[in-house]
Amino acid sequence: MRSQLPISRGLEAALNDFFSIEAQYGGPRPHRLGLHPAQRQVRAEARRFNVIDCGRRWGKTLLDCDLLAETAAAGYPAGYFAPTYKYLLAGWRDIKASVAALTRSANDSEHRIELTTGGSIEAWSLDNEGGGSSTRKYKAGRSRKYKRVCIDEAALIPNLQAVFDYAIAPTLIDLKGDAWFTSTPSGKGAFYRMWLKGQKEGLAVDPNSDWMSWQMPTAANPYIPPDEIERARRDYPDAVFRQEYLAEFLEDGGAVFRNIAACTRAKAEVWRDCLDPYHVYVISWDLAKKEDFSVMTVIDCTTKTVVNIDRFNHVEYMLQVPRLVALAEAFQPTEIVVEENANEALIELLQQTSYTKLGKRPAHAVLVGQEVVTREEAEAAAAAIARMELALGPKSTYRSLLPITPFMATNASKEEAVQALVLAFERREITIPDDAALLTELEVFGMERLPSGRFRYAAPEGEHDDTVISLAEGWYRARRYMSEEALTPRVRAIRQLQPSLQPQNIASNPHPMAANSQQYWLNTYEAQIKRSHRTHFMQKLHGDA
Repeated sequence: MRSQLPISRGLEAALNDFFSIEAQYGGPRPHRLGLHPAQRQVRAEARRFNVIDCGRRWGKTLLDCDLLAETAAAGYPAGYFAPTYKYLLAGWRDIKASVAALTRSANDSEHRIELTTGGSIEAWSLDNEGGGSSTRKYKAGRSRKYKRVCIDEAALIPNLQAVFDYAIAPTLIDLKGDAWFTSTPSGKGAFYRMWLKGQKEGLAVDPNSDWMSWQMPTAANPYIPPDEIERARRDYPDAVFRQEYLAEFLEDGGAVFRNIAACTRAKAEVWRDCLDPYHVYVISWDLAKKEDFSVMTVIDCTTKTVVNIDRFNHVEYMLQVPRLVALAEAFQPTEIVVEENANEALIELLQQTSYTKLGKRPAHAVLVGQEVVTREEAEAAAAAIARMELALGPKSTYRSLLPITPFMATNASKEEAVQALVLAFERREITIPDDAALLTELEVFGMERLPSGRFRYAAPEGEHDDTVISLAEGWYRARRYMSEEALTPRVRAIRQLQPSLQPQNIASNPHPMAANSQQYWLNTYEAQIKRSHRTHFMQKLHGDA
């Protein structure tokens, strides 16, 4: 993370020379404000799009004035944008003072200054941006061209990303201008995502060389008394101090997931390319074809861990199906969750698609001891036995239809699924890999309250949420396999075997009766569990439980 760095005397002297304008302008010149070392560092490291996350009184507005004065004095047009009219007036006064010596005319009603050098500065309020129903609702700066724009208190601007994309960014095309976003943070909105673009460390939404960002606390301004900062630390709540003085991005009301870092493990620790024979898996597929990403998420229900993610886009649906089949054959999932309303024809195709399944082909109804079980129970038992055989050596397989579970994605069902995932993070029940796409989407995923009182969960405008939705829908179904009671009697019986009789330990057991002992105890435990199930059922039937 970029923050204030110690500046040597040699570098400070070089910066003084770099920012000297004596050689550029003869006679009157703009009143260039004295930049403190942290501001000079920002100027020296700047790129085309610059995002400065700074604490209160760091000097962001004065830096904006200096940047605008430099551009206008060189004969170019520049633009200043503020979130409200009140913010605009404060910045406008400082801008006028900074170029007073070169001002030819100044119009306070239109907020336009023309300089004797041919340059100009215009100031815009973004109070009313976003009204209306079309993209023309973003009007600030239209028909203008600028060499430089400064967006002050950017974190306070509603729809910041859309305002920049539709209204401000096009003004920079003619002169290939640059943009400066300066603000104290306010939650993790569009300003935070722009800041992420400039960070080359940690998670980067878009590691683009045109973007640069810094995080500068109030203490980086040497003119602020240190004892005042310490007083604020003592007097204000921790969250207030961290946001307003340390310039930290904190979770706000729109942020959904917490404890993300606490639930994250290195990818090498949790990632798998195939199943563990004694674990239960669920695969969730969030469908997309072009703009969004298709995401297949594999959840290990036994360890409550995301063990594999396949994320891709611009792939035809018919080419995506084989990827799902390969993943199903690798992990032998109990369910594959697919959004039912995403593509009904594709769902029907998937329900008729087969894959290689471990175990022996079961009958529609089979006799186990004295009990008749359904095909589903027989398949579950066969899968458990196949997993045991897989650990011991050779395995038997057969062709079976993919275990597709359609998920009807309505706002209500998505809300329920997302809330289940939120609870898993709150309780730190889930483990996820250190996957950049997943972590970034979790960080920026937001919510808004609807007039009905329910919530709409989605990624902010211009961002993706495919990985989060895939995980949420998968986790929603996977929860039923995470309790001991949810496991089939066969799997529960395998878990009760003594360690020396576990299938993976049979090979190292020299006793010739080890395999027979395993089978005996496995059958014994399974029978006990089934008897317990029947007893519990009869108790419930007679109202005793």
